[in-house]
Amino acid sequence: MLKRLEAKGFVSRKPDPHDARAKLVFLTKKGHTHQLLLWRNSEQLRRRIWECLPKQDRATVANGLRRIATEMQQLKSELEP
Repeated sequence: MLKRLEAKGFVSRKPDPHDARAKLVFLTKKGHTHQLLLWRNSEQLRRRIWECLPKQDRATVANGLRRIATEMQQLKSELEP
């Protein structure tokens, strides 16, 4: 996938100055432009999906998602060396 993104000009790879074995990946100007477009389109989709829920259900869903995010952060910190 990374090769395809690079071939289409969305990302570039550069050597990691701290690790000769690694490459760092950066969004190009074209990549940034497409990322913004994708974000705007996905924002419209998220808003439309969110608005299909009754208001009282939105709070329940939001609280549930926050709890999941908190738990995921906790698990991540437990797994890190």
